[in-house]
This record gives sequence, C-alpha cells and structure tokens, in this order.
Amino acid sequence: MSLPAITAEEAIRKVLSLPASRRAAALRELLHGNRATLNKALEMLPTAGNAPHSMLGQTEIKPEIRIGPYLLRSVLGEGGFGIVWLAEQDEPLRRSVAFKILRPDRLDASSRARFESERHVVALLDHPGLIKIFEAGESPDGRPWFTMELAAGSPITQACDVAGLSLGQRIDLMSQVCRAVHHAHQRGVIHRDLKPSNILVSLDADEAVVKIIDFGIARAAFDPMNPDERAGALVGTPSFMAPEARNLRTGEADSRMDIYALGAVMLRLLTDCLPDDSNTLVAHKLFEKLSNDEKKVVVENRNTTLSKIISTLNGDLDAIIARCLRRDPRGRYDSALALAQDLERFRRGESVQARPDTPPRKIKRAINHHPLAVSLALIAIVVLSASLVTARSQRAVALAAKDRTEIASQSANDATVLITELLTEIVSKRNSAPLTSVDILAEASRLAGLRLNNDPIMEARVRASMGHLWTSQNRNDLAAQELSRAIELLQSNDQARLLAETELLLAGSLRADGSFVEARRNANKARLEFMSESPSDTDDIARACLELARISAAEGKNIDAAAFLEQATTALKSAPELNHKLLKKINSLSQTLSSTPNTPDKK
Repeated sequence: MSLPAITAEEAIRKVLSLPASRRAAALRELLHGNRATLNKALEMLPTAGNAPHSMLGQTEIKPEIRIGPYLLRSVLGEGGFGIVWLAEQDEPLRRSVAFKILRPDRLDASSRARFESERHVVALLDHPGLIKIFEAGESPDGRPWFTMELAAGSPITQACDVAGLSLGQRIDLMSQVCRAVHHAHQRGVIHRDLKPSNILVSLDADEAVVKIIDFGIARAAFDPMNPDERAGALVGTPSFMAPEARNLRTGEADSRMDIYALGAVMLRLLTDCLPDDSNTLVAHKLFEKLSNDEKKVVVENRNTTLSKIISTLNGDLDAIIARCLRRDPRGRYDSALALAQDLERFRRGESVQARPDTPPRKIKRAINHHPLAVSLALIAIVVLSASLVTARSQRAVALAAKDRTEIASQSANDATVLITELLTEIVSKRNSAPLTSVDILAEASRLAGLRLNNDPIMEARVRASMGHLWTSQNRNDLAAQELSRAIELLQSNDQARLLAETELLLAGSLRADGSFVEARRNANKARLEFMSESPSDTDDIARACLELARISAAEGKNIDAAAFLEQATTALKSAPELNHKLLKKINSLSQTLSSTPNTPDKK
C-alpha cells in the first residue's frame, strides 16, 4: 500500500525547524521524484526564519472589516512580513485594490522598517510591468499598511502552462519581465526575490500582460542593510537566489542578483527545471535529467515536441541562461536590458552576446538577413575557386601523380576556406537588399556550371557545398539536385571517398524530405564504399551507420535504428582515438529512441 502524496505545505512544515540554509536541500530529499510538488515548495519556501502566517495559526483581521476607506474582502497572499487583502475602496472613487498590512506577529522595529522600506521602494517605480502604489496609512492597532493596484493574472509558470504557450511566446514574456526589472534597477531598486509567484501574467484577447509584485525584501541601492541582513539572515527564495546573496556580509546587494534570478525563472519557465547543486548551467542538459513522464508534461504544456525543445535550448538559448546563472556575478549580463536584448536577438535569429559567433552560424544568418551580400560572396567564391584550380592545374603539369593529387586536395581545402571566410567577411561590410536565398544559390549553381565545367572535381565540391547550404534552408529538393549532380561528376572521375561523402550528405537531405527509401540506399552505398576504400577510418563508417539509424528512427523503426547505432558504436570504439563528439550524437539518438514507441509497419 503506497503512502498518500505529501503536499508542498506539509513538506515546508517538516523542514521549518532546520536552519534556513539547509531547508532547500531537505525539501529536495523529501520530495525526490515529485518535481511539480518540489518546485511549488521551493517557490513557497520562507528564508527569514518564519513560516508564512497561515502556517503559524495566528489570529488576524477578519473579512469584511473596514480600515479607512477600504473594506477588506479576502486574503490574496501572505509573506514573511505582510498580508495582502483584496479590498474595495469606496471614496474618493470606487475600485478594487490590493491592501497590504504588517503581520501581527511582526511588530518589532526591524519588521516595521522592512515594511516601510517596501512602501518607499514601490513608490519609486513607474512602469506598466511593475505594481503601482496608491495610498498608505496605519491601522487602529498601529500597524502600517499601503494599497496598490490589484494585479490580475496568475504566476507566470502557471499562466503559460494553462494557456499552452510555446517556447517562443515564453521567451517574449521573459523579455517583458527583463525590461520591467531594468526600469526598477534604473530607479536604484533591486527586487531580490524574483520568482514565478512574484511575476503575474494575465492573458487578454491573446495579449499577455506581465506584472511584477512583492517588493517586500527589495532594497534601494543607496539604502543600508537591514538588521536581519547584517546578522547574516538568508533573504530571498533559495532556488532563485544568487550564490553571493546567501551571505550578504560579503558585499552590498547588486542588481546582478536579479539577473541570476531571471535566469532561474527562465529555466523554470522553459524546462520545468531549477538550478541544482551540480553546477550544471546548460539548460538542455538539466532538461535531459528529467524522467520521461516529466518530459512528457513539459512537451504537452508547450504544444511542441521533445526534439523541438532540445533543439531550441541547445545553442544560443543555453548560452543566454548559463550567462545569467554564472556563480561569479562579473560573468553575468551587466543589466536586465542587455538580457532582454539578447532574448530579442535570439527570437529574430541574430547573433547573441552570450555566445561567440562561428562561421557556420554567420553563414546561416547571412543567407536569411543579408541576401545581396551573400550573393556577391558566392559569385566571388565560384570565380576564385575556378581561378585557383586553373592556376594550380598549370603548375601541376610537370609534377608527379602524387604531387598532383596533393595539389587537388589543397585546392579543395582552399575553396572550402573561401566559402567560410568570404561569406562572413562580405556580409559584415555590405547592406542587405530584397534578394532571397533561393535567388542567391540558384545563381551560384548556374555560375558553377559555367565557370567550373572544365574541372569536374572542383565543380562537384562546390555543388556539394551548395547542397549543404540548401539543406540548412530546408530546401531539400534543391539540395538533392545539387548533391545528385555532384555524385554524377564524382562517379566518372574515380573519386570514391569524395563520392561516399557526398552520398552521405544526399542521404541526410533525402531523409529530411521524407524520401526514406532513396535515403537508405545512398547511406548504405556510402557505408559500403567507406568500408571498401578505407576500412581503418572507422569514424566514416560510424557516421554512415548513424545516418542509417536516423533514417530508421524517422520511419518509426526503432529496432532497426538501435541495431545501426550498435554498429556505429562498435566501429567508433575500435578506433585508436575515440571521437567523443560523434559518440555524443550516437548516445543522444539512443536516448531519444528509448522514449519513443516502435512502429515497425510504418513505410
């Protein structure tokens, strides 16, 4: 007989007797295997030594009590120092407000000062994404209170899950949050308790509105530490708290604490994960630690697929989140605005500051955003490649066959370098124009046939490169045309190894286009040619087996895919030096297969 599941509130009660610094770890142990409850408990976890008011059983103001012009209706929420009521104001105007009053068990001077500080901090702010203060006063029993606008909505994680918002929509929301936080920082206000429950989102007519609340432990940058902080008390919510915030005696509060919290919120919003004690900052690796059931929930709540989540996280978005979560605050974004701008760059498909740029990424963006420059670059590549081959061919006449082979190989390598260097260099110096990537590569293909018709091997290499670019643009039909032409050229020129490489490229393009029979035929030909021409080069054999596994997986034939992965692993491990990058790809597909059903009858 299984025991009833423990609730988040019950779990918090069990750990309250522990020192504040140990509560989060105790919750993780207590709620291991129940991530949803654990996340809820971690977000509710108090850190200043006291449980929320409702857990203490204190007597409190009853509903329907009037304080000044406000009629208190019901409790909206409670924190370590204050209780927030839904209240109705009847004069000088009628409206609903949030009425916050100091808790009856926190009447000491330190708590009163903290409460007054929040009122002062909120009054400094004027931004649509931040709560606004209306009025302040004191209750008949001497407790300070203030009223704020009534923020509609639910915690950002809950609102996004209920609405089934996509990863992109969630990133857009985080950009709004960052810009609101930046406004607070510009006013000298550090929130210090940013977490999903303090970021409300309302969805109205397909428009999402963000509102950041609860500045109860916020501090103006020019204010001194309060007595609790000077005594070393933990202030904030552990799972969203920057490492340096755990011991404020080491320095003043810094706005980069909020940057860390924004990264933790973003990680939670996108993956249902929280930063853990493993020092793993890569979002997709944290996501991969989830159980299959947990991943399924994440996928369903975001209306997407498992592969889409991993591919979206892997790369720039990983780098953005990791930069926020760096242990050393000097490695984080300098401002919340810089974070917002990087998220917006990511959404536009541009280079992000969090990740060094690389030539392949520059090329892909260039085709999308700088078409005229790319067209000029490709034309230059074709012309220069032809000139290079012609010049070297003339020099090769007097040389031995071995030397001619080496020169041909060097020419090919130089052409590849040109493709990378010229595209990236010219793109950085030219303005864009209304020319599509289809126009660019079609013109390059035409010129390749004109300029390189006397050098079939070089033409084949250039066409293979263009086929690869077509594949990156998801134009697999055009990629197949270029790659097929390259194969024809290589078949008649005794280039077995290059032929196998190109057949493998074509197999990948055909697979992406759903032509599985032709894809398998080309991948298998490549595998056999690799085994025949260079059986000692086990990496090539492993790559061909991996492509065959991908084709089988795309057809839903997981048993066949697993068999090819086994062959790939065997080939790879027989090499003198293990190719860890290729092994990682094999293992990644193996993990994906383990979480998806086999459909052997799928054609």
